Amino acid sequence: MFEKTLVATPGEIAVREPRAAFELGFGTVAATITAPVAGTVFRLVIDGIRQVDGGDLVQVIA
Repeated sequence: MFEKTLVATPGEIAVREPRAAFELGFGTVAATITAPVAGTVFRLVIDGIRQVDGGDLVQVIA
């Protein structure tokens, strides 16, 4: 399971992994979260997927 806690900025936050660095063979995992208030803290959890390349697979696009 991949889990990451992020602090949101207003608007949408896109979370992407284009490097296909997953054990289960996913090419891209993407999630879009709408943050109604600046400073909102949320946790992204993707069940059944584990990061295997040791890098930071989350990009926050504001």
